[in-house]
Amino acid sequence: MSTNYPFDDQFPLTNYPYSSRSWGLNVDSDTKKNYNFVGFKPKSRLQASELNEIQEIFAMQNTLNLNMIREWFNEINGTTCDGPAWNGATPLFPKSHPSGGTFEALVGYTYTGTGGITLTFNEGWYLITLDSGIKQWIYLNSEKNTNIVPTSTVQYYSGLSFSSDYIDCTEDTSLLDNSSGSPSQSICGADRYQINFTTAGITGVTGFNEGTFQKVVKFTLTGSTLSVSYINGLTI
Repeated sequence: MSTNYPFDDQFPLTNYPYSSRSWGLNVDSDTKKNYNFVGFKPKSRLQASELNEIQEIFAMQNTLNLNMIREWFNEINGTTCDGPAWNGATPLFPKSHPSGGTFEALVGYTYTGTGGITLTFNEGWYLITLDSGIKQWIYLNSEKNTNIVPTSTVQYYSGLSFSSDYIDCTEDTSLLDNSSGSPSQSICGADRYQINFTTAGITGVTGFNEGTFQKVVKFTLTGSTLSVSYINGLTI
């Protein structure tokens, strides 16, 4: 399943001569690159398209924030659950896909007793928390699963890990100067700060890296009853 939800069409500054790369690199591609920051270096040429890209990154992140607030508060209204955006990763919507039809929920699980619990994190947007405390929307480009046979009365967390890197034009030639309408092979622009999900995992209450392991759900087996909820307490 692949979708650009909640975005329907290219961003306002995509076309030449504005040439922002946000739509093409971060939304309308089979593999989203998750370039969340534009890093300007001393003595590097400033591209007008990069200033336009910064505006669209901000607008994209803000749009995702507003959609998250709407979808989550529709679910938790009238409950005692906390809000979204906890210290971990929050899926854009908590349960069924807002588009309906055959689109899948972002988070699900199966439990077979002797086979244990399998958590599934589907392709889509998740709000993560960086070491700095800054929160950023990252697109999970492919489904990730993780499984465990839980021990009774032990609380577990399941979530996603991520890695980050600085990308320059030698690693991604689409970052070359595009002021002529196509990348110039001789002029580098700014770097990009890229964040990508790496693996899904399960851990106990302690022993995980808060900086890279992003808690999404928690679960406990009590006797034969398995309780699974998001970190804010909303039952899945």
